[in-house]
Amino acid sequence: KELKTIVLALLNKRPMCGRDIKLEIYKNFNILISSGTLYPLLHELEKNKFIECYNGIKTKKYSPVDKRKINKILNEHIQVKNFLSDFLQSSIGEE
Repeated sequence: KELKTIVLALLNKRPMCGRDIKLEIYKNFNILISSGTLYPLLHELEKNKFIECYNGIKTKKYSPVDKRKINKILNEHIQVKNFLSDFLQSSIGEE
């Protein structure tokens, strides 16, 4: 689920091909993801109308269909993470 959010956030910034997505994930998180992990996710996002694919010069590029919809998903994700972080922070007791 986190990978889905990361990919949506990356594509919300600019259209990218799969290779660029993998490089950005590596650059930002120091994680190498396989094509076997990324492309099924891209196909799922495309099937669910979050992104669309078009042919670039030498590669397929992916871009958001509706940036407002993706912004809403990203904002909800941030709110949930902030709530969870606040909850966990308040649960840390002093010894």
